[in-house]
Amino acid sequence: MSIPLSTAAPVLLTLASVSLPFVAGALIRRARLNKVLPIIRRAFVVLDPLLNEHIKSYGSSDVRFAAELITALLADGALTQAEVRYAAVEIQRRYRPELAAGKTALSLAPGSIEQKVYNAVDEAMEKGLFKGSDAFAAARSLFTVIR
Repeated sequence: MSIPLSTAAPVLLTLASVSLPFVAGALIRRARLNKVLPIIRRAFVVLDPLLNEHIKSYGSSDVRFAAELITALLADGALTQAEVRYAAVEIQRRYRPELAAGKTALSLAPGSIEQKVYNAVDEAMEKGLFKGSDAFAAARSLFTVIR
């Protein structure tokens, strides 16, 4: 038994029109993630040792600020403020202390951009610089320090 095309066509068109926004949304989210993923990987190189050393003294807002600041510094203007925030949320979502265990600042290559970012962010967080400010603005202030 086959279904006549005149009956199946409206059903298929309805299914296609309903699923299209979901598929388009998934593709947009994937493209957005693909853009920030290389920066996220580099951010973990800096963030893991930082959080290992300060996890007990950092609250969740401090971790989010540090993630945004590190991401903005490593992106070096390649990401918008919204993309930096998106990357910071992804970093917080993906952070696993057990995978970060044992990573210290000594594991960063001396003179590397990651080492410079680590030093700048560590000092800024330790001294309470930029408290209550936007991580994107703080990153602009720290660009001169890490160059």
